[in-house]
Amino acid sequence: MLSEAELRALLDLVGGSDLFELEVEHDGLRVCIRRDPASLATPPQAAASAGPAAPPTAAPPVDLSHVIASPRVGVFHSSVRAGDAVAPGQAVGTVEALRMRHPVEAEVGGMVEEVLASDGHAVEYGQALVRLRTESAR
Repeated sequence: MLSEAELRALLDLVGGSDLFELEVEHDGLRVCIRRDPASLATPPQAAASAGPAAPPTAAPPVDLSHVIASPRVGVFHSSVRAGDAVAPGQAVGTVEALRMRHPVEAEVGGMVEEVLASDGHAVEYGQALVRLRTESAR
């Protein structure tokens, strides 16, 4: 049988760590403690020791960049360079797979900050190809 102190020690162990599941078996007794992985975003110690929150002094900087990712595995061929203006739906290159070229289109408009994948080189699904600087919201 597991005493209340032993159970509390196990709960403290899980609560004070980044574990989201702990399973212990001892003398034929099996105990499984689980918690929601989303609760790991702010550890309990950090939330408790933070004290009262200070009022924000300024709004956080807004990230105006947008990354265009490869829609498939293949060889990337860029049709843009840094500094080029891109409209929504415009092709920024192609990914060649099985000798067929598939267009890679920009979801949003903006200015090309950087071409992240080398022209003529293999890319993976989801790999960042082009970073755009989008226009600020009006």
